[in-house]
Amino acid sequence: MSPATGSSAAVAGAFDPLDLRNYSLERFKEIKPGRLMAAVKAYGVPIAIAVFFFFHLKWCGEIDVFEAQKAPQLCYSALGIFIASLILWLSESIPNFLTSFIVIVVAVVTGTMKMRPAFAMLGEPVMILNIASFIMASALVATGLAKRVSLYLVLRMRGNIALLFWSFILLNVLFGAFISATSAKTALLLPLFMVISAIFGATGGDRRNNVGRNMVLQNLLANNVSASAFMTGSAANLVAIALLEKAGAVVTYDKWLIALLPLCLIQCAVSWWTGTRYIFPISQEDAQPKFEGGFRRLGQEYLALGPVSIEEIKAAVVFVSVLLLWSTGQLHGIKAEVIALAGACVVLLPEILGLRIGVMKWNDADIPWHMLMFSWGAYVLGGVVEQSKIVDL
Repeated sequence: MSPATGSSAAVAGAFDPLDLRNYSLERFKEIKPGRLMAAVKAYGVPIAIAVFFFFHLKWCGEIDVFEAQKAPQLCYSALGIFIASLILWLSESIPNFLTSFIVIVVAVVTGTMKMRPAFAMLGEPVMILNIASFIMASALVATGLAKRVSLYLVLRMRGNIALLFWSFILLNVLFGAFISATSAKTALLLPLFMVISAIFGATGGDRRNNVGRNMVLQNLLANNVSASAFMTGSAANLVAIALLEKAGAVVTYDKWLIALLPLCLIQCAVSWWTGTRYIFPISQEDAQPKFEGGFRRLGQEYLALGPVSIEEIKAAVVFVSVLLLWSTGQLHGIKAEVIALAGACVVLLPEILGLRIGVMKWNDADIPWHMLMFSWGAYVLGGVVEQSKIVDL
């Protein structure tokens, strides 16, 4: 597509590849699963039920493996719950949060875990850390700071295709410190890197090139890999931390950061090097913008944000302060969960004596409760495994 074609299409009201609003997640069609995955999803529930009752009922009294290990009879139920939950989570026959609810109910009803300990898992410190991180991430978006930082960094790197790729890697890592959901980071950055792809000629259909392929794949990898760099990067990290604590190993925020952030950056560097040079090599011709004024459009988006607001400044101060306190936990001894909750309190503070301290209201907080409920069920499952000692068999 030539610049002139792109301009006329935009004027005519057709699809404008340089409009950020055209790339919101709501505009993308849902991809239907293939025949195999559709079958797995369809039969996941009956298979999980059959597996649970196979262990819970059929084996009881017939096999003495657990008795030989001096383990309680509830190990049969625990093993059934464990395997059945994995089947449901992997097949996605029902939503993951609903599987977690079922795990909690079945664990309590079968006696593999008491009700109060199971419900208390919802108040685990790492759960609070996750909730507080989501609140602060919402402030990042609500104030417009996330969009400003993203546009500024990309516009500064526009003259060098390699630096453009690295700007998205750095943005994924930066947002990964607060945004636990990879889908939320995708919603934030996808419109931007799709417009960048379009500027370099990758507008979809027959108009594809290696810049677009690398832009999508590199962001996909950086999005997921950056989630491993921080304790708050994903629900899986929180589950791993809980299991490590039950095993006697306490993992702090700074220890996790020191161990995994370098690995994250190394993986992203290797992916960028191999992807842009060997897998989908980018030629000098592909590295030249194909839409005249493409970056000017992004510059207009940036200018539309107006001058930096006081809310953005306050949000930035909170984020930087929280990151510094998280990274120096061994020096001051304040738990990461307490720091995160304090940061959430600051961004939510109302007007006091005519002075507005916070930057948003509670209704502005975008907390994915379904993800937290999934984590709750995973914690309960970990408690069931720990109490029943089935991993020792």
